[in-house]
Amino acid sequence: MNDFPKNDSDFSVNPVPDGATPSGGKDAVRCEGSGRLDAQGASGRIRTAGRTDALCREKDSVPAAESGAHEGAVPPSEQHPLEPFLPAGARLLMLGSFPPQRKRWSMDFFYPNLQNDMWRIVGWVFFGDKARFLDPSGRRFDRDRIAAFCASKGIALYDTAVKVIRLKDNASDNFLQVVREVDLAALLARIPACRAIVTTGQKATDTLRAVAGCGEPPVGGSVEFRYAGRTMRLYRMPSSSRAYPRPVEWKAGFYRAMFAETVGI
Repeated sequence: MNDFPKNDSDFSVNPVPDGATPSGGKDAVRCEGSGRLDAQGASGRIRTAGRTDALCREKDSVPAAESGAHEGAVPPSEQHPLEPFLPAGARLLMLGSFPPQRKRWSMDFFYPNLQNDMWRIVGWVFFGDKARFLDPSGRRFDRDRIAAFCASKGIALYDTAVKVIRLKDNASDNFLQVVREVDLAALLARIPACRAIVTTGQKATDTLRAVAGCGEPPVGGSVEFRYAGRTMRLYRMPSSSRAYPRPVEWKAGFYRAMFAETVGI
């Protein structure tokens, strides 16, 4: 795992910047050190200060769509279509960016796109079986099996954005304009045992950092930070999207180390 990328957007299909990476502005905090998980689960430590200012900030403006049906037209905003999945006793909160368009769903749950390998990664890590969470046809994910597994392991699920504008008609995070971020403090208040958050891609990481005010871990690494009265750890995992062209087994090595530290395998 020595050929480690700085971030998984290096491998995005048709990468187009979707705005400056949040820097925190006057709320930015100073972080010291760096941490990276290897396949054995070793991790460094970064200490940061927390941030307690208002969450769910709605952006003042958004850029015009680069490929709308009419030049200069801004597509309508989309509200998050799912409720957070917050099982009792959850210890780990997994946050993506935002669900793909409904036409790409194979189930009514998180990471629903059959072309996204999240549930293949999880199946490989915990059961050595990439098809563990597929239904018998292989054409859909099994929502009930996934939800039952996550509840049994104390894994909560949601996304870092609750309202977006999709600048192109595809599933790429590069063309998501975040209008409103998740109310992280309210989410954590509902899972008091949670002490770890994992973001699953660059967009999710950037959005989460804008809310939490923490440092940016390397892909496969983690940082410690204070937020909403508790000490948290943010893990930054490789994107499960196939736009990040690495094998499931390669990505699973980093997820395995993270899961071992947070919920056990």
